[in-house]
Amino acid sequence: MNSTTIEDLSGHFQAKIQHIHTLLQLRNVTKEKDLCELLSAVNHSVYDLEATVTRMKLILTSEREKLREFEAMKKSLLDLNARATYTNDNIPARLPKAQKVSSVQPASAPTHSITPLQPKQIQSSAPSNHTCRPTSVSQAAVPKQEETGPSIEYLTVDEFESVPKYMKGRMTYEKMNSAIDELNHAFDAKYKILRQRRSYLSEKQKQKARDYKAQENKDTKGLHFIVEDDIKNDSGLKLDKASKTLFTILRHCQRFREVRSGKLLRYVLCEYSY
Repeated sequence: MNSTTIEDLSGHFQAKIQHIHTLLQLRNVTKEKDLCELLSAVNHSVYDLEATVTRMKLILTSEREKLREFEAMKKSLLDLNARATYTNDNIPARLPKAQKVSSVQPASAPTHSITPLQPKQIQSSAPSNHTCRPTSVSQAAVPKQEETGPSIEYLTVDEFESVPKYMKGRMTYEKMNSAIDELNHAFDAKYKILRQRRSYLSEKQKQKARDYKAQENKDTKGLHFIVEDDIKNDSGLKLDKASKTLFTILRHCQRFREVRSGKLLRYVLCEYSY
């Protein structure tokens, strides 16, 4: 009893007296059968209510735990959404190409010789009102994939940042990759001609193809390269001080290397650049 005032003390004793009155009223209840059954039913109801309350407490505890998990999940989703929004708003104009995966050629299956049908056999097996035309599997329509020529891979931000400052000068990341675009125009113009059949080329293009072949030597066999004339004629780059900085950075990042013989300087792509 923690009563601090007369009113609290009076109320406490009034409650005690009320309990005593209730007990006095119930002292003879066991002598009446109907009341015993009623009290037993009330007792069962109280037990059921207690069990229900216990289950509800367990459910509330479980739901509180789930709510905490949902709050943590909500926070993670909001962070992920913020990152995705930032990524979407800051996608670079140029992205590195996916690395090529070397395809493993399956073992050649054993070939079976097929005896071609003779004309008489074809005639006898085909209906008289149709013409039988044998078809070859190799002549089936296969969708052609568009050929892409060699190209210089864009620099990543990390690669560009790793270049020493004295080497970069005033070159920026955006200017660097824009210049790579121009160099790729030169590569594309050259190897587009070399990929074409000679019968499809004009006389001017045939002469260019002969010039391209004349520029090759033992050091460039099987490699892709361009020369300064290709850059002048087929790209928007000027061969000035800025281009020297560009070539220095590309050599440093192993995008190409230089092969010189006589007066001709060749810019040869490193293998992984295409």
